[in-house]
Amino acid sequence: MRDDPSFFLFERMLKRLKERRKGIQDAISYGVVPDYTAFRELRASLSEIGTTEQDLRDLLKRIDDETEAD
Repeated sequence: MRDDPSFFLFERMLKRLKERRKGIQDAISYGVVPDYTAFRELRASLSEIGTTEQDLRDLLKRIDDETEAD
């Protein structure tokens, strides 16, 4: 599975999501958030990133399980 090009794509996507998460966390922690609405939007973005990461991991596991079954 590790030699599969789709695995490379999964790794790149997860890396990009991690970078986005870090940027948003830094903005919340150290940046200037203009108001509570902007803060809530950033928190919602973090939640969506978490959901997307989990979806990608679940999909990768399903693909890996199907490959092992063959």
